[in-house]
Amino acid sequence: PARLFFFISITRNAFVVIVLTFASWLYCQHHKMASSKYPIAILETVPAGFQNVGAPVIDSELVKALGPQIPVATIILLLEHIAIARSFGRVNGYKINPNQELIT
Repeated sequence: PARLFFFISITRNAFVVIVLTFASWLYCQHHKMASSKYPIAILETVPAGFQNVGAPVIDSELVKALGPQIPVATIILLLEHIAIARSFGRVNGYKINPNQELIT
């Protein structure tokens, strides 16, 4: 039964890829543009290696845009951390103190 479930889950992913590939092919057949280009862009050649490796540029506009979301994101991360710790505790048979999780 476990092996059958594994193969069903794999074939589900393959089925989605095949169906969506077929759907995009059908869409492109009837929507070819006047310049004989397709409406779906296809990446032809992929450049090798990393092109622009370096430290990200952080300017004041980025800080202004992300600043108000930092408290909310922190609270969500803490709640996720506590939920994950509780699930591990439930599986392994120990109790979690959320106050200790916030400190760590």
